[in-house]
Amino acid sequence: MNKINLVEAVELLSQITNDNQSEEIWDIFSSINGGLLFPSDYLLKGGILYRASIIEPNENITSIDRLSYKPAHLNTSYLRASTPNNTMFYGISANDSTNGLIGALGEVCECLRNPNAEEKYYKVIISEWELKCDISTAVICDVYGDNRCHEIRDLYYQTILTEEQKIFAKFISDEFKKEVKQEREYRISAIFAEILTKKYASITYESTKAIDSRLKDVLCVALTPETVDNCLEFRSAKQIEFDYKKGIECILKKTKEAKCLGGNKIAFYSTPLEV
Repeated sequence: MNKINLVEAVELLSQITNDNQSEEIWDIFSSINGGLLFPSDYLLKGGILYRASIIEPNENITSIDRLSYKPAHLNTSYLRASTPNNTMFYGISANDSTNGLIGALGEVCECLRNPNAEEKYYKVIISEWELKCDISTAVICDVYGDNRCHEIRDLYYQTILTEEQKIFAKFISDEFKKEVKQEREYRISAIFAEILTKKYASITYESTKAIDSRLKDVLCVALTPETVDNCLEFRSAKQIEFDYKKGIECILKKTKEAKCLGGNKIAFYSTPLEV
């Protein structure tokens, strides 16, 4: 493919359907003249990331690794920010622990974002991870929108990017925010994430799930496995079990706290019913 500018790239990417091959998406990105420059920032040492993990009803978690990123060989599909045989640590950055917990739950529990969700039992573990050092993060947001990245948008996107770059940035942001019905619809954001993480340790983007305006400071973060291994430290975890009933919402059944046993081992102990 000949070299193309960012607006031409958006036009071509907008025409991608589930019938197109993934190689076509790679070709478009690799053909952009001048490469892909994106605004970046840092996640700072001492910050906490929150991660939600859905647990099977009869599953007992005994290792910290189970709460971290999925092994690459088990990641066989496209996800929001990862490609097959690649993997990422998906977490939440928030301004306080309550919003972090709610934001993380919203990412994995359909009942918290869809009033028509099916009635079911949920068993979820929310783990907290502390940054041991500053890490670079590519910031993806809608430069034209009223979004949760507004401070970064105004600082970087409005003052630095050209109009052509803004058009491309909006398209990419829309890809990261869109609701999908089929795995192949993740391919543009997933492939773009793989490209970005060759330069940056992580990606920050807006949640498609945290629709509550009170969660305006909740952002999604995807980190490479190498970054997690070198820069994140497990701090704590809470296990929450509840039933979702239409018209009644969530009926809390049980909560447990994790206790580190040394090495990679943890155990969960029952606590009073509160979240």
